[in-house]
Amino acid sequence: MTVSSRRGFIAAIVALVAVTGVTIAMADFAPPRTPSAAVEKIKERKADRIFNEYYFAVI
Repeated sequence: MTVSSRRGFIAAIVALVAVTGVTIAMADFAPPRTPSAAVEKIKERKADRIFNEYYFAVI
């Protein structure tokens, strides 16, 4: 690998990391149809964990 191709490779890696960082910083990770009233109620009650009543591995 020559010096110029190594510099190009490093520049490509840096550009990829920069674009990935900007994309992640600008992304909204909330589901598109989150029921905001329910989320606010959960935050208001400071719920720790939410369990369902499914009985897994019960025969």
